[in-house]
Amino acid sequence: MEMQATNKMIKSIVLTLLVLSVYSCGWRLRENAGLHPEIKKVNLIQLVEDYQLNKQLKKLLSANGAEVMETKAGADISLTVTDYKQEIISAAVDSQGRTVAREVILTIKYNLHGSQGEILLDQDIVRSSSLYRFDPDNVLGTERSQVKIINSLRSNVVKSLIMKIKHSLDRAREKG
Repeated sequence: MEMQATNKMIKSIVLTLLVLSVYSCGWRLRENAGLHPEIKKVNLIQLVEDYQLNKQLKKLLSANGAEVMETKAGADISLTVTDYKQEIISAAVDSQGRTVAREVILTIKYNLHGSQGEILLDQDIVRSSSLYRFDPDNVLGTERSQVKIINSLRSNVVKSLIMKIKHSLDRAREKG
Protein backbone atom coordinates (compact mmCIF):
# COMPACT_ATOMS: atom_id res chain seq x y z
CA MET A 1 0.00 0.00 0.00
CA GLU A 2 2.77 2.43 0.96
CA MET A 3 4.67 1.47 -2.23
CA GLN A 4 1.67 2.42 -4.38
CA ALA A 5 1.43 5.82 -2.71
CA THR A 6 5.14 6.39 -3.26
CA ASN A 7 4.88 5.40 -6.94
CA LYS A 8 1.89 7.70 -7.37
CA MET A 9 3.79 10.59 -5.79
CA ILE A 10 6.85 9.97 -7.98
CA LYS A 11 4.71 9.86 -11.13
CA SER A 12 2.99 13.10 -10.14
CA ILE A 13 6.31 14.83 -9.50
CA VAL A 14 7.81 13.63 -12.79
CA LEU A 15 4.73 14.73 -14.72
CA THR A 16 4.73 18.13 -13.02
CA LEU A 17 8.44 18.63 -13.76
CA LEU A 18 7.89 17.65 -17.39
CA VAL A 19 5.05 20.13 -17.83
CA LEU A 20 7.00 22.90 -16.07
CA SER A 21 10.08 22.30 -18.20
CA VAL A 22 8.05 22.69 -21.40
CA TYR A 23 6.45 25.94 -20.20
CA SER A 24 9.66 27.38 -18.82
CA CYS A 25 11.91 26.74 -21.83
CA GLY A 26 11.16 30.23 -23.12
CA TRP A 27 10.54 29.31 -26.76
CA ARG A 28 7.83 31.39 -28.37
CA LEU A 29 6.66 31.98 -31.92
CA ARG A 30 7.33 35.48 -33.16
CA GLU A 31 4.33 37.77 -33.07
CA ASN A 32 4.94 39.35 -36.47
CA ALA A 33 5.80 36.79 -39.14
CA GLY A 34 5.41 39.24 -42.04
CA LEU A 35 3.46 37.62 -44.87
CA HIS A 36 4.97 39.45 -47.88
CA PRO A 37 5.06 43.07 -49.01
CA GLU A 38 2.78 42.23 -51.95
CA ILE A 39 0.15 40.60 -49.70
CA LYS A 40 -1.89 43.61 -48.66
CA LYS A 41 -5.40 42.16 -48.71
CA VAL A 42 -6.54 38.78 -47.40
CA ASN A 43 -10.03 37.41 -47.96
CA LEU A 44 -10.78 35.50 -44.77
CA ILE A 45 -13.55 32.91 -44.95
CA GLN A 46 -14.34 31.33 -41.60
CA LEU A 47 -16.51 28.25 -41.79
CA VAL A 48 -16.11 27.65 -38.05
CA GLU A 49 -17.87 29.50 -35.27
CA ASP A 50 -15.25 30.09 -32.62
CA TYR A 51 -15.22 33.76 -31.69
CA GLN A 52 -11.78 33.70 -30.01
CA LEU A 53 -10.14 31.87 -32.92
CA ASN A 54 -11.64 34.26 -35.47
CA LYS A 55 -10.66 37.30 -33.41
CA GLN A 56 -7.05 36.12 -32.99
CA LEU A 57 -6.73 35.24 -36.66
CA LYS A 58 -7.98 38.67 -37.79
CA LYS A 59 -5.72 40.39 -35.27
CA LEU A 60 -2.59 38.50 -36.34
CA LEU A 61 -3.29 38.97 -40.05
CA SER A 62 -3.63 42.72 -39.41
CA ALA A 63 -0.46 42.73 -37.30
CA ASN A 64 1.32 41.19 -40.29
CA GLY A 65 0.27 44.08 -42.51
CA ALA A 66 -2.77 42.52 -44.19
CA GLU A 67 -6.17 44.11 -44.55
CA VAL A 68 -8.81 41.46 -43.80
CA MET A 69 -11.54 41.50 -46.44
CA GLU A 70 -14.97 39.93 -46.51
CA THR A 71 -14.95 39.29 -50.29
CA LYS A 72 -12.50 37.78 -52.78
CA ALA A 73 -12.70 40.80 -55.09
CA GLY A 74 -9.38 42.62 -54.86
CA ALA A 75 -7.84 40.17 -52.39
CA ASP A 76 -4.28 38.97 -52.91
CA ILE A 77 -5.03 35.62 -51.25
CA SER A 78 -8.06 33.82 -49.84
CA LEU A 79 -7.78 31.90 -46.59
CA THR A 80 -10.64 29.53 -45.77
CA VAL A 81 -10.73 28.00 -42.29
CA THR A 82 -12.75 24.84 -42.89
CA ASP A 83 -12.54 23.14 -39.49
CA TYR A 84 -11.44 23.80 -35.92
CA LYS A 85 -11.30 21.03 -33.33
CA GLN A 86 -10.54 21.13 -29.67
CA GLU A 87 -9.93 17.72 -28.09
CA ILE A 88 -9.25 16.98 -24.44
CA ILE A 89 -8.13 13.44 -23.74
CA SER A 90 -7.01 11.54 -20.68
CA ALA A 91 -3.25 11.04 -20.87
CA ALA A 92 -2.59 9.21 -17.59
CA VAL A 93 -4.57 7.58 -14.82
CA ASP A 94 -3.75 6.73 -11.22
CA SER A 95 -4.07 3.33 -9.57
CA GLN A 96 -7.79 3.98 -8.97
CA GLY A 97 -8.44 4.74 -12.63
CA ARG A 98 -8.84 8.48 -12.11
CA THR A 99 -7.38 10.85 -14.69
CA VAL A 100 -4.23 12.59 -13.40
CA ALA A 101 -3.00 14.05 -16.70
CA ARG A 102 -4.82 15.39 -19.73
CA GLU A 103 -3.78 16.45 -23.18
CA VAL A 104 -5.42 19.30 -25.06
CA ILE A 105 -5.13 19.19 -28.85
CA LEU A 106 -6.25 22.06 -31.09
CA THR A 107 -6.42 21.51 -34.84
CA ILE A 108 -7.21 23.93 -37.68
CA LYS A 109 -7.90 22.76 -41.23
CA TYR A 110 -7.70 25.37 -43.95
CA ASN A 111 -7.30 26.12 -47.66
CA LEU A 112 -5.25 28.88 -49.23
CA HIS A 113 -5.93 30.24 -52.73
CA GLY A 114 -4.16 32.85 -54.80
CA SER A 115 -5.78 35.93 -56.33
CA GLN A 116 -6.67 34.01 -59.51
CA GLY A 117 -8.21 31.12 -57.56
CA GLU A 118 -5.16 28.88 -57.85
CA ILE A 119 -4.70 26.42 -54.98
CA LEU A 120 -1.69 27.24 -52.83
CA LEU A 121 -2.60 24.87 -49.98
CA ASP A 122 -5.48 22.40 -50.03
CA GLN A 123 -6.88 21.05 -46.76
CA ASP A 124 -3.69 21.68 -44.83
CA ILE A 125 -3.61 21.21 -41.06
CA VAL A 126 -2.05 23.11 -38.18
CA ARG A 127 -2.03 21.44 -34.77
CA SER A 128 -0.86 22.38 -31.30
CA SER A 129 -1.07 20.36 -28.11
CA SER A 130 -0.18 20.48 -24.45
CA LEU A 131 -0.04 17.97 -21.65
CA TYR A 132 -0.98 19.08 -18.15
CA ARG A 133 -1.55 17.65 -14.69
CA PHE A 134 -5.18 17.09 -13.80
CA ASP A 135 -6.07 17.02 -10.10
CA PRO A 136 -9.26 14.98 -9.62
CA ASP A 137 -9.52 16.41 -6.09
CA ASN A 138 -9.47 20.02 -7.34
CA VAL A 139 -11.51 19.97 -10.52
CA LEU A 140 -12.49 23.65 -10.42
CA GLY A 141 -8.88 24.85 -10.10
CA THR A 142 -7.74 22.44 -12.77
CA GLU A 143 -10.48 23.61 -15.14
CA ARG A 144 -9.31 27.22 -14.74
CA SER A 145 -5.80 26.10 -15.68
CA GLN A 146 -7.21 24.24 -18.65
CA VAL A 147 -8.86 27.41 -19.96
CA LYS A 148 -5.51 29.23 -19.80
CA ILE A 149 -3.80 26.37 -21.62
CA ILE A 150 -6.46 26.35 -24.34
CA ASN A 151 -6.09 30.12 -24.83
CA SER A 152 -2.32 29.75 -25.15
CA LEU A 153 -2.67 26.85 -27.59
CA ARG A 154 -5.17 28.79 -29.68
CA SER A 155 -2.69 31.63 -29.94
CA ASN A 156 0.09 29.19 -30.90
CA VAL A 157 -2.00 27.44 -33.55
CA VAL A 158 -2.98 30.79 -35.14
CA LYS A 159 0.68 31.89 -35.20
CA SER A 160 1.66 28.55 -36.75
CA LEU A 161 -1.03 29.01 -39.38
CA ILE A 162 0.36 32.44 -40.32
CA MET A 163 3.88 30.96 -40.53
CA LYS A 164 2.67 28.14 -42.80
CA ILE A 165 0.96 30.67 -45.06
CA LYS A 166 4.20 32.67 -45.23
CA HIS A 167 6.21 29.56 -46.15
CA SER A 168 3.63 28.55 -48.74
CA LEU A 169 3.80 31.99 -50.32
CA ASP A 170 7.62 31.79 -50.30
CA ARG A 171 7.48 28.45 -52.18
CA ALA A 172 4.91 29.78 -54.67
CA ARG A 173 7.09 32.86 -55.27
CA GLU A 174 10.18 30.70 -55.90
CA LYS A 175 8.28 28.56 -58.44
CA GLY A 176 6.74 31.48 -60.30
